[in-house]
Amino acid sequence: MFKKACFLVALSASASATDAPHTYIVRLQDAPLLAHARERAEQAGAIHALGEKSAVRREIDSVDGEQYVRRLDAARAKVLDAGRSALGRTLQPRHVFRHAANGVALALTEAEAAEVAKLPGVTSVRAERRLRLLTDVGPQWIGADSLWNGQVSGVAANKGEGVVIGIIDTGINPAHPSFAALGVDGFAISNPRGHFYGLCATGQARRRFSGARAVALRRRSARRPDRGYKG
Repeated sequence: MFKKACFLVALSASASATDAPHTYIVRLQDAPLLAHARERAEQAGAIHALGEKSAVRREIDSVDGEQYVRRLDAARAKVLDAGRSALGRTLQPRHVFRHAANGVALALTEAEAAEVAKLPGVTSVRAERRLRLLTDVGPQWIGADSLWNGQVSGVAANKGEGVVIGIIDTGINPAHPSFAALGVDGFAISNPRGHFYGLCATGQARRRFSGARAVALRRRSARRPDRGYKG
């Protein structure tokens, strides 16, 4: 009786995991805006004349680019409406992809994902995967560990002391352990400048930073949300 009860509990847990909603990436059949713009620029010979980046950006900002985005929106709405009819509930996208990819992220059960995959206009449905960035072998790939340990002929052991690096990026987390003043290996960093700049001067961001500034840029259009903010 005990074994039978355990078996039923295991089956119930397995069924619950299958019925639980997960995030699925639904890819749609039309090309994303970036691919469409590049194709038009290439057909017009603009890539050769202006360079790929300028030519593609011009197509993205063109009237055709705006119309193509509306076309993608209409096609996506049609798929979501078909999904509502097939599943008996409204599908509310968690994310919408139109630029580098064309699709949506939806919360679906495994059975619902299988049904959505059958809808016209859908090319694939895959469960979301979250990957963690790891740099545990990066130093060995570029030979940095040999430089750190003084194994490079004619070069004293060095871990970058005295070098100031400037980075323009979409943002950082100054509280991350990678930027701690004292590393997990016990190595303590010093400020080669001797003083701090920007946010670091106010104490908002120090540790391994000598200077930092946050800059908010106005979004140029609703079609390019990825150009919103730089830090």
